[in-house]
Amino acid sequence: MKRILFLFAILTATALPQWNTGAVKLGYFNPSATDGGFIIGFEGGQHFDKYMSWTWSIDWFHRNYVDKKLVSELNQFYPGATGDLNELRATTNIHDFPLMIGATARFPMSNRAQFYATGSIGAELLIINYRNFQNPSDD
Repeated sequence: MKRILFLFAILTATALPQWNTGAVKLGYFNPSATDGGFIIGFEGGQHFDKYMSWTWSIDWFHRNYVDKKLVSELNQFYPGATGDLNELRATTNIHDFPLMIGATARFPMSNRAQFYATGSIGAELLIINYRNFQNPSDD
């Protein structure tokens, strides 16, 4: 009896991971406000049954950059404070966390044709740290 229970436990434990999905995402993100950079994320999902599943995805993008346009404007308006001080004032630190949740449904129409319906909704958390104008060494 113990062997049969152990066999059923092993068979069900190996069948459950087939209903879950997961992926690590690595890529290049190029927002319009700054130069592009490395982005990393994780995507997971689960199947309700053989016709419907849901997924979630979260990513992280981090970038330190110097706004060259702002540096040129600061050099124009404050000509005595050129060089490293204005570059330090224009230094910006960005953290971006996009989150997306989606669902997919499969509708079989015949043996060779299937109809898929997919919907997703997302949100984004953007954290930007600017420099203090009077004391640029402090964030």
